Amino acid sequence: MRRLLIAALLAISPVMVAYSGTFVDDFSDGNLDGWHIESSPGPPFPHADLVKIRDGYLVIDTMLEDQTHLVWLKLSIDGAEKWDSYTLTCRVRFREVPQKPPVPFNIRVRRDSNVDAGQAMCVWMRIQRIMVYTFLPNDINDLPPNNGKREAIQRAGVEFEDLRRPIEKKRWYPVKIVAKKNDFEFYFDDGLVVEYEDKDAVPGTVAFDANGGIHVHLDDVAITGPRIPNIGGPHRVSPEARLATTWGEMKDLPRR
Repeated sequence: MRRLLIAALLAISPVMVAYSGTFVDDFSDGNLDGWHIESSPGPPFPHADLVKIRDGYLVIDTMLEDQTHLVWLKLSIDGAEKWDSYTLTCRVRFREVPQKPPVPFNIRVRRDSNVDAGQAMCVWMRIQRIMVYTFLPNDINDLPPNNGKREAIQRAGVEFEDLRRPIEKKRWYPVKIVAKKNDFEFYFDDGLVVEYEDKDAVPGTVAFDANGGIHVHLDDVAITGPRIPNIGGPHRVSPEARLATTWGEMKDLPRR
């Protein structure tokens, strides 16, 4: 059985390497090349006061001069709006969240800005809740909770009693979202939040947004998939490296 697995891996490895790529931004280069930032209200405050790099990670602080802002951060490299199959991983850490009202930090995949549609994982640190939504066209910015008029499908969620551990300030949490064609899987802190099929899912990019006084950190953003270009810093994980890791794991399989 072990030999068959190794043979199968060797047979498909050229395809994996040829058609998979990885975009990585660990923010160690000190710039936000490829990212598009918007905020509301906009000027006179520059975006640099709301989104900045500090100590090798990204800081999103929606509070500026006693005024709260809605901040959008979207990956806008060439072709990103057409990505229809990829896996996103990253790390998030909450520095501050408002007491009232509870507001989420949103991690979006397959975000199509032309028709305002996509999938989103909304993390409410204050009330210890994680929810996943499919936003239908023209309603992606109508964030929950709201007045009930939004066109969104609530997929599922995890309440505080079902979390792997409490979501606490100043602690990094891993996020993983698999968005391959019509199939989606959302993970937070290594725990499955929900998996589902969406036959009407549109292609799109990766985006993050926060508001209402949230101060959150973001790091180690990696996106891997068939159409993803190989772009990244010194910590980039290439398909070849993944293949080598898999090969090493298979060599350690017990013989029968």
